[in-house]
Amino acid sequence: MQLTSDQLTKMTLAEKIVAGIRLKLRFVSQNVGGRFSIEDLYEMPLTFRRKGKNDEAYLDEIAIKLDREIKEAGELSFVKRNQVNVKTQLAFDIVKGIIDSRIAEDDAAKAEAELRAKEKDLMEQLDRIEQREQDNKSADEVRAELEELRKRQA
Repeated sequence: MQLTSDQLTKMTLAEKIVAGIRLKLRFVSQNVGGRFSIEDLYEMPLTFRRKGKNDEAYLDEIAIKLDREIKEAGELSFVKRNQVNVKTQLAFDIVKGIIDSRIAEDDAAKAEAELRAKEKDLMEQLDRIEQREQDNKSADEVRAELEELRKRQA
């Protein structure tokens, strides 16, 4: 599969991932060594994390390395197009896309958790208010409710 930089700029993240799989792209971590597939990227933490006594590969480190490679490969010219390796650009675009989607997922999960916590607080507040209202009923109101309840049971 041959890709040009023009084709690459027009591709969606999903298309880039498919192209990366077809090209059997592998991502190298300088932190821990080893080569990782696109599937592995989805399991990596976003930032540095120590796992037991060992360091883990993480997405930010891989993206920084790829970005550095792209910048170093590009010859500064205001006339010629930058001749960045298309595979390196594809790899960077995939990692950056995964990072962006993971951040969006994390933000959505945090927002959802905040909404659930707020809802729980409001429900507890409502329970307290209703209990206070129940406690503030007069003896006649409680007797009337009790009498109504007994009529329904009979």
